[in-house]
Amino acid sequence: MLDREIVDVLEIPGIGSSSATYALDLFKVVSHKDSEKLKEAKDLTYKKGFEEGIMIIGEFKGMPVKQAKVEVKKLLIKTGDADV
Repeated sequence: MLDREIVDVLEIPGIGSSSATYALDLFKVVSHKDSEKLKEAKDLTYKKGFEEGIMIIGEFKGMPVKQAKVEVKKLLIKTGDADV
């Protein structure tokens, strides 16, 4: 098993920086087999993260996730690491 460190990258108002833990607790997910509950948890965190989240690390720290996504895309195209 790999030893991994969790790195929080965004903060969601009312939820915090550990949105996965928050959502798993909220929907009472106890197993990877709780597919419907997992879908609800994912949908909540992805939507709220994109709509309300603020970046808390890196070059785009302090920027809304919605805006940071656009800036990351521009940067990747500029550096040649992505193409339209």
